[in-house]
This record gives sequence, C-alpha cells and structure tokens, in this order.
Amino acid sequence: MLKNVFAVLSALIIFNSCKKDNDQGAPPPPVQPFDVITTASIFNPSTGNYEAVYWLNEKRNALESGGVDQAFAYGIEKQGSDIYIAGSFANTKGSDDRLKPCYWKNGKKIDLTDGVDIQARSSASDLKWFNNALYISGETDLDPMLWKIKNGMLESITRFGVAGNILAVRKAGNMQLYGGKLYIGGSQKKNVNGNIVYTIGYWVVDENDQPSFTVLHDNLPYALGFSMSVSDKGVFIMGEGGTAQHPVPTIWTKTGQHPVNQSFEANYHRLHTGVPDSKGNLLLNVLDIRLYQPVIWKVSATGTHQLIKPAVPAGAQGFCESLDVKDDKLAYVYSYDKDQKSYAAYVFNGKTVELDIYKTRLSNINSIKLVSR
Repeated sequence: MLKNVFAVLSALIIFNSCKKDNDQGAPPPPVQPFDVITTASIFNPSTGNYEAVYWLNEKRNALESGGVDQAFAYGIEKQGSDIYIAGSFANTKGSDDRLKPCYWKNGKKIDLTDGVDIQARSSASDLKWFNNALYISGETDLDPMLWKIKNGMLESITRFGVAGNILAVRKAGNMQLYGGKLYIGGSQKKNVNGNIVYTIGYWVVDENDQPSFTVLHDNLPYALGFSMSVSDKGVFIMGEGGTAQHPVPTIWTKTGQHPVNQSFEANYHRLHTGVPDSKGNLLLNVLDIRLYQPVIWKVSATGTHQLIKPAVPAGAQGFCESLDVKDDKLAYVYSYDKDQKSYAAYVFNGKTVELDIYKTRLSNINSIKLVSR
C-alpha cells in the first residue's frame, strides 16, 4: 500500500514539474488597439464659465483657456503622439464678446483669428491631417472656412463664398479623408429663375488646396447637411430635407435617399451623425423627442434598423451625442438627466465609463473618436 502511495506521489511530482516547464499560463488579454478621446464644454456653476476639456479614455484633461471665460471643444485629430482639438472661445465679460475660432495642440490654445473678418461669430469644428499639414474646418458668420496649418504656422485661409445664382453655402460639421482627398459635406442655396432651391453635395479638397463642389442632388425644395461619411461603401450625407417649414431627417447617397428615410418620423426624430461599418451598416445617433432616451440606430443597406441603447436609470432622459466606428468596433458617448442633475458616459468594447462632469444640465458633450495607439 505504501509503495502505491509513493508511486502516485512520484507521478504527481513529475507531472507538476513538466507543467511548470511547459505551461506558461493563460495568454494575456489582447491590448486594446484604440484609445477613446471625448471632448466637451462643461459648465462650472461656481464660476459661470464653460470649460473646454477632453478625456483620454477615463482621464479628464483641461484645455487651456488663454484667459477667456468661455471655451468650447469639438472635433478631434491625432497625429503621432500629438492630440489636436478644434473649438472656439469668447470673452463675454469683456468689450469684445464675439465667438472666435481656435484649436488646441496637446492642450495649448492657438487662436485662428488672424486674417479673418468676424462680424458676430466664428468657430472651428473639425480637423484632419492631410497633405503633410493640419486642415481645420469651421465657419465665419455662417460661411464655411478652411484653415491650413503647416510646420506650426498658418499657411492659408479659404473662405467658401458665393457666386452667380448661389445665395448661401453651408457645411456639415465634420470632415472626412478618403482616397487621398479631403471631403466636406454641405449644401448650396440658389435662386433659379426666381425660385429658391437647394443643392446637397460635398466639397473635395485636392493636393493643391483647391475645393470643388460635387453635386449629389440638385434643385431640392430644402436641404442641409449635418455630417458626412465617405468609405468604400459610398458617400452618405446626414441632414434635413423636406421643406424649410417642415424639415425631414434625411440621408442622401449618390443613388438617392437612403431607405432608412422611411423610418424617420418628421415630427419626432432628429438626425445627427452617422458612420458605416465594413458590412455596409450605418450607425446613426437619432434623437427621438418622444422617448428622450440615448439610442443608436444600426441600419442595414435595405433600411431596416435595430436599436442600441445604453442602460440609464428609470425616469432619466438623455441623448447619444456622438459615435465612431473603427475595425467594426463601436464607441459612443451619451448623457442623461436625472433628479435635476446631468451625467455622461461613453461605451466601448462592452465597457461603460462615466465621465467626470460638474453634473450641471448646461454642459455639452461634443465628440468622440477612436484613435490608434
């Protein structure tokens, strides 16, 4: 009997010895290939000021104010280890309270006011690294603007003016890079034989910095573009159609309106941003003013949609502000109000991360972006 016990113990010792030599343990979990960057303008009730901030994953970072009392952060770009954020600022307690454009590089504020005639307001909304330079889109007194920054210096300013029968031009809030060109969605308001009509389309900026407008659809009763997306799935412009008196949430494509248009209820739905995945689905954040719940529509190429909803407390009302998709991974940021307080969070890879805000109902969450590490 004792001999059998020694035999079993010997076998276990040999087994465990081999296991230690050969078993390296469970492989470590894969490193997340993306960082999540979120921008916001959070209202500080103790000062009455809006503070421009961004979160790198869970950590909140302040953006330099430059001595002004109001600062607003919007679009995001990352080039190497540098983080760029577009925005605007105002000094409402001073004699000049105009809204002015700026951007931040790694938290340092850089004004974009030189060479710009601002009557009332100007703002920078998005940035893209293109043609070995930083391009910043925005608007001045509603006219689309494009700033080019090269080697840290302002190289050129392009103001998209009007000519001929074009009465006004308006741009979408974001820019896109695709096929070595820069895309900016927008619309034109025209007078054609005494009738006011609209064109929906996009500007393409080539390597010589010359923007040219490409028409998707012409002679429309009404059209505005809020955001655009360009990929191998095509061009999508999210905005409003219908009429100026009765705007309808609309997605335009090269071949016509996207089938999801039939799902929008004009009296209840407000369309914002949208991005496609590799399977041809569109991910959209749509405000339903009946429910006031954070929700994303995942829309197929045929127009059917499913809802993606974060968990919020019972009785809370909220909205999904922005979303991004990389390698078919979805990130979105949302906010909600509950008991006279506001909360914000983003969701990525199945994880919900609460954002540190002052919990005031005046704060604005603006953009979210997945950036490669």
